[in-house]
Amino acid sequence: MFFYISLIITAVWIIAFIAKLLIALRVQKWLSSPQRGPKVPRTKLPSRKTKYFFSAAERSFFEVLTLWNEKYGYYIFPKVRLADVFYLAKTTEHRQSFFNKIKFKIKFNKIRSKHVDFLICDTENITPILAIKLDDSSHTRRNRKERDQFMDMVFKDAELPLLRIPAKDSYSLQELSKKINALIIIFYDLSSKY
Repeated sequence: MFFYISLIITAVWIIAFIAKLLIALRVQKWLSSPQRGPKVPRTKLPSRKTKYFFSAAERSFFEVLTLWNEKYGYYIFPKVRLADVFYLAKTTEHRQSFFNKIKFKIKFNKIRSKHVDFLICDTENITPILAIKLDDSSHTRRNRKERDQFMDMVFKDAELPLLRIPAKDSYSLQELSKKINALIIIFYDLSSKY
């Protein structure tokens, strides 16, 4: 009788072990599957690829900027968010109260939602050295002027030069070279390179 009881207990243990193993394998397969849960037919998102990455003015400017860069060899990045270039330093004042934290977030959100058209970086550390913004006719509106003033202040406070260029159909290489080189020389004293 004792023999039969021990045989039954051993069988139960073996069955329990196999059941745990099967459950573990099933859970692992479920976790590694790209779609967890019940299978639902995927609906196509309404996202579409833009036909042109640049506007006509941005494309024209980029071509001239690329010609300028052949001499200097910087990295040129188009359409860069300010949040990827700047951060707001957390001072003691920002950590003291809940309301200061809210003000801090509001200031950062103003930076996060804006971009520059081109960012020129050095090739050694990919450090930003100059930002370029093409200003179209909308920048004459009052609300855009306020946004532009805020952006100018951000660049000035972070000591990164911002070059504003009126958007147009074509650009002069000589004129653009003078403006860019003058700003870089003023900010970085790189007169030997230019």
